[in-house]
Amino acid sequence: MQPRTPALRVHAHEARTNRHERQNQALKPQPRATKAPNQRQVSQPDTAPQRAPPASGGKPGDTNPDKEVNRAQRLSPTAVYPTRRRAMCHRENESCLRLLLGYTALRSPNLSTSSVKLHYPDSPHYRKPLPESRVDELLAVDWFASLEHPQIIAASALSPEWEDFTLERRNDLTALVSVRLQQRGSEWNKCARAFSAFFDEHLAPSVSQRLVEAHLPTELLKVVAWDIVSYMQELNYADIRRPSFFQSLWLSYQSGRFPCGWDGDYPEGTLVSA
Repeated sequence: MQPRTPALRVHAHEARTNRHERQNQALKPQPRATKAPNQRQVSQPDTAPQRAPPASGGKPGDTNPDKEVNRAQRLSPTAVYPTRRRAMCHRENESCLRLLLGYTALRSPNLSTSSVKLHYPDSPHYRKPLPESRVDELLAVDWFASLEHPQIIAASALSPEWEDFTLERRNDLTALVSVRLQQRGSEWNKCARAFSAFFDEHLAPSVSQRLVEAHLPTELLKVVAWDIVSYMQELNYADIRRPSFFQSLWLSYQSGRFPCGWDGDYPEGTLVSA
């Protein structure tokens, strides 16, 4: 075997070098293909016809007043936003209605547009006033108009058992309020004074008159007052507990009856109404 000549050795070295360069070139990350930059658009000359001068003989630069009015209407808030236009019309209609009601009230002194308001001697900070619809319901009751057994009302409603039973139901509400509201529950007394004053002023006269007409003892007035004030407290704390027991008493009064007992073990059982 003949030894390699220096020329052959140089040729082999160059071959290895070229192979290594190709391998390194293959391992290098290839640059991303870049898009050609957008060509700048050349603005075309405006070939629109020139505006003709106004027919009135004015200068070519003068504006048409009719077109300016149309442009102002298109840019007005009521034209861009139709809902705003409807809201503005609604407010205008309400203003007209208030004016009409005020004029009618002036022409008719006996016509009153406001219901009786519930007055709070000590304004509560956490409790909201009762809705006017609830107050109107209390004022519209036809007391004791549908009595079926008036002879059992006095003996049942004035009995100590019924008094203790209703007291326990009210204590259930006060205990829950004191636990859930803690310091805010102290407004119970403020609301109770307001509800009692409302009953004495607006409901007690009609209730007393109906008791006399139904030949019932006047001592039942305090029973009705206890039930109605407790029902108003249930409404007052309806966000803490849903009105239940005293609401059932209220529904009995509203239907012209007189609740005077409970048949069964509470909360099971039914209300007894005469």
